[in-house]
Amino acid sequence: MKHDILKLMILIFIFLNIFTLGTSGDFLKINNLIIGSSPEGILIIDVSDINKPSLIKNIKEFDEINLANSKGLFFKENLLYVAAGEEGLIIIDISNLKNPKLIGRFDTDGTSLGVYVKNNYAYVADGKNGLLIVDVSDPKNPKQIKKFYTAGNAYDVVVINNFAFLADFWNGLIVIDISNPNRRSYKKYHTPGPVIDLFLSENKLYVLDMWNGIFVYDVNNIKEIKQIGHVNISEISFSVFVNQNYAYVALLEKGLMIFDIKNLSKPKKICHFNTKGYTYGIIATEKYVYSLDINYGLLILNKSRPKSPKIVGYLRREGGKVNIEKGGTGISGISTF
Repeated sequence: MKHDILKLMILIFIFLNIFTLGTSGDFLKINNLIIGSSPEGILIIDVSDINKPSLIKNIKEFDEINLANSKGLFFKENLLYVAAGEEGLIIIDISNLKNPKLIGRFDTDGTSLGVYVKNNYAYVADGKNGLLIVDVSDPKNPKQIKKFYTAGNAYDVVVINNFAFLADFWNGLIVIDISNPNRRSYKKYHTPGPVIDLFLSENKLYVLDMWNGIFVYDVNNIKEIKQIGHVNISEISFSVFVNQNYAYVALLEKGLMIFDIKNLSKPKKICHFNTKGYTYGIIATEKYVYSLDINYGLLILNKSRPKSPKIVGYLRREGGKVNIEKGGTGISGISTF
């Protein structure tokens, strides 16, 4: 009963605050840069010195466009495509990291939460407005060419060949044939709870059910999509990232978890790292885990021993206090933004 009440409270929190706090399950690592949305705006962070990450730029707004509402990010050819909540799709030139420039904007009718760019098109998960296809061949003048309404609330999107995979919250996973904009054709894959995040890796799609863990689908053959695994997670989850044989999950107020998924029929939880903050974004490389936390900022963990990762550096939010339950040794870089 208590767990059900907690689920309801978290769900209410997300609907009331995700668009104003900029809570994002989507952030990027590009070479030695971390780019992520935060309550303060879009952060560009230099992590070339892993022990002392430094803030290059905080993009808070352009004119009257508030980027603290941002969620999904996609980077391509020096352009950052931003699903900026009620501000719509924003396109930013970040070739000069210290002086980013607004290039284009498409003001959607919904709340833009996820974006995926392929060829000359941006695919936007636009909340209750469904999936939008936007022509960005001229990034200064993006134009919508198609809208697909769904029965749920579109949170995230990835594109494989001529199919868009949509995290449609209560409506589960939706697969839409986008080969013919004039024809509406899709398939639905049911999940027991709300689908909030997607991650694609090596013909496997990792679908995060907020209340029931990760459902893994083989998408090598789009005509015969099959579920091939399930990682049960008892905590409320917000974003997922997969690297090699490990899945990393941001658990909001419960920190993060690491799972060994080498054998999808028997996944194993190998670590629960409780930041006692509010972890909403996660990325992992061969050596490090990067997590974004509303309370604390950016945390960097050394995962050479996945069962007991240790913090090696962080970029703290101004006034944020790092209060780590486990593995809080090895800190040598303390910065604020």
